[in-house]
Amino acid sequence: MTTTINYNAGDTVQIKVDNVDNCLQGYLEESGTLRRQVYGRMTDHGGAVGDTVDLTASLRDPVESLSMVGSNFGGSGQFTFAIVVNGEVQAHVDENLGRYTSHLWQFVLRKV
Repeated sequence: MTTTINYNAGDTVQIKVDNVDNCLQGYLEESGTLRRQVYGRMTDHGGAVGDTVDLTASLRDPVESLSMVGSNFGGSGQFTFAIVVNGEVQAHVDENLGRYTSHLWQFVLRKV
C-alpha cells in the first residue's frame, strides 16, 4: 500500500524514527529512478533510536517516492517511524516483523 502525503513549498518534511530492530533503510525516487539513500540504521536488539531526518532540501521534484525498507534478522523486530510535515504526523508506522522478514513501506510525497 502506498500513502500519499501532500506538502506545500516552504514546508518542512521529516522522517522521525523511534524504533529499528534490526535494519531500516530509506530511499528517495523520482520518475521511477532510485536517486539517493536518505536514511540508514542497523541495531542489535532493543532498537530505540530517536532519529530525525529532514528531507526538505532533498525534495526537488513535485512528486517523489519515499521507500522505507525494514528487515528483521531474529526474534521479533519492531519498527516505529513517522512522516511529519511542519510538526504534524502525516503517516505513522508501528509494525512488528517476524523473524527473517522484510517489509517495504511506500509514500508518495507530492508538492501541492
